[in-house]
Amino acid sequence: MGGDADLSGIVLDRVSGGGSESCRQSGDLAIGAAELNRRDLPGVRFYPISLTPTSSRFANELCHGVFIIATDRDRMRPVRVGVEVASALYRLFPESFEVDKVGRLFGADTVKRIRAGEDPAAIATSWSRAESAWRLLRTKYLRYR
Repeated sequence: MGGDADLSGIVLDRVSGGGSESCRQSGDLAIGAAELNRRDLPGVRFYPISLTPTSSRFANELCHGVFIIATDRDRMRPVRVGVEVASALYRLFPESFEVDKVGRLFGADTVKRIRAGEDPAAIATSWSRAESAWRLLRTKYLRYR
């Protein structure tokens, strides 16, 4: 998995956020990791994993997930990665992934677009003008450049 990679996070199989508690088969999430890697997102790779947490409500239960590795933090676009992950989870697990909960992060319009099966790249591209304006605005507030 590369020695210099930073750990960015884990997407576990408990995708419902409180509904269904059944564990996903590790093969389901291996497919998800492969699908996300085929998207060729800059600065990030996805790996299927299995683990048994020692704390949380899933303590001592075997869980399967997708390990997210940031390989180039300068090229990685975390919000784009989030839309890709949410979209993949919704495609793979439409009955158990509560896609409406990501509305807090992305907004109701994005949730509608994910539900409609719109390409996550198109969703992210539609934000480019607003993102460029925000990046310009934030420049004067950056401590390090």
